[in-house]
Amino acid sequence: MTSPGACPRWGYYIPFDVVTLNQLYRSHERYVNQVTRVTRENVRHRYILERDAEQTIHQAIESHVGARAHGWNEAPQMRRAHRGAVYTRLP
Repeated sequence: MTSPGACPRWGYYIPFDVVTLNQLYRSHERYVNQVTRVTRENVRHRYILERDAEQTIHQAIESHVGARAHGWNEAPQMRRAHRGAVYTRLP
């Protein structure tokens, strides 16, 4: 068990539910672009490994976050558009 002061040192997260994510990201493309941008920054700063970044981006592409605004068909289109492009070596 950790004391209340442990969280600022090691961090924590509270995952958003799908409703909140869909409110924040009105399109699947915008969500994937934001996840990709932040994930690449994290790799560049060496906060995460490249293989973990690839998994994070892949999960964003495969998700339905933001797809609801344009109909659920947007997510498969994004998956096709991003396959191959995402898995090049991250800077």
